[in-house]
Amino acid sequence: MVKSGLISLIAIVLLIGLAAGLSACANQPASASAILNQAFILEPGQTAVLKDEGLSIKFVEIVSDSRCPTGVQCIWAGEVSSLVEINYQNQKKEMVLKVLGSGEGEDLFTDYKITFSVEPYPEYGKELKAEDYRLHLTISKES
Repeated sequence: MVKSGLISLIAIVLLIGLAAGLSACANQPASASAILNQAFILEPGQTAVLKDEGLSIKFVEIVSDSRCPTGVQCIWAGEVSSLVEINYQNQKKEMVLKVLGSGEGEDLFTDYKITFSVEPYPEYGKELKAEDYRLHLTISKES
């Protein structure tokens, strides 16, 4: 009798642990596959894998967004900074990608050129949450 109660208790604990693990995984955005020279979009926490290159890039978070909102006159266009984590040849590197105003930015990582922009653009009177942002990327080889 004690043995069957102990087995039931262990089974319940395992099921609770499994359910907690699955719910934690459900909160993570799915990985995306990407292709060299083709645009792709990441949401915060999401990773894109360029399998043929052995490279992955994760959009970690927006570090800051001081872009001048639409509907406001500013003396400076402002900038948005995005933190990304790049894995390449078994090495992990964090980079901050910065864009001035509403344009595109470019940065280099080893022999790759990263072209990027951040959406949405801020609007006067509307607060952006971290999960609202999207990082638009194109990765190409530098020649």
